[in-house]
Amino acid sequence: TSMEGFRPLFTELNAELSIAFGSRGAFVGTETMAALVESTKTFADLSRKDTKRMVRNAGLLSKMQVSPTAYFDISKRLRLNLDMSIGEQESTMAQLITIADAFGRPIEEVFRETAETMPVLLRYGKRFPRVFTGVKLAAIKANMDINDLMTLTERLDKSEDVLKDVAKFNALLGGKFLDPLRVLEADPGEKVKVISEALKAAEESLGAIHPRIVRDLAARFSIGADKLKNIANASFAEFDTELDTFGSPGAFKLSDQI
Repeated sequence: TSMEGFRPLFTELNAELSIAFGSRGAFVGTETMAALVESTKTFADLSRKDTKRMVRNAGLLSKMQVSPTAYFDISKRLRLNLDMSIGEQESTMAQLITIADAFGRPIEEVFRETAETMPVLLRYGKRFPRVFTGVKLAAIKANMDINDLMTLTERLDKSEDVLKDVAKFNALLGGKFLDPLRVLEADPGEKVKVISEALKAAEESLGAIHPRIVRDLAARFSIGADKLKNIANASFAEFDTELDTFGSPGAFKLSDQI
């Protein structure tokens, strides 16, 4: 497949992108259309109206340093895995921009992390936007890379692993500070909150946790001791409120963001 079939649409959109980007409009248009052509099989059945809408969104999002390839990759997964319409996708992406703005994170970072975590988090189905929001909020609060945080939360997703790890956690701390049922029932981001609360409760009861125990606990969760300390020191007091605020994609419109 070549770009020949998209030439009329390309010409039409170039004019719009030139208004937004000035002299860079033609370059952005070419980059955007090339990314679309790479995904032709996925979007072959879209109407001209929806195709134009997607390309326009990709071009304007690139103004925020979001690559067209990242945009089309996210759109493809939302469409194929969650059967989201273009409008639902736009709402989800507007949600991502709002999260980035609210917490002072680069928009490109949030979109990139969305694409990276989708293969794992899409198992939550239509709840994916809320689950991703929880993971991102937890990563920000704990000052952790989202992939490091996912290493921890994925380890605590299977009941047999959770029971073993929680038993060891409590044994090392000398008390029943972590509830295995709460860990199992929690979404990924919420698991981090539960662990943070357990570590705080242990410190309130026993005093500062010995560095050796911190290292042992961190090793049990497959993360570094410094990252476990970050989780212990993070404030999750506003986590539930923030998750409710930013975790519902229906509240956001892409047109309001770009």
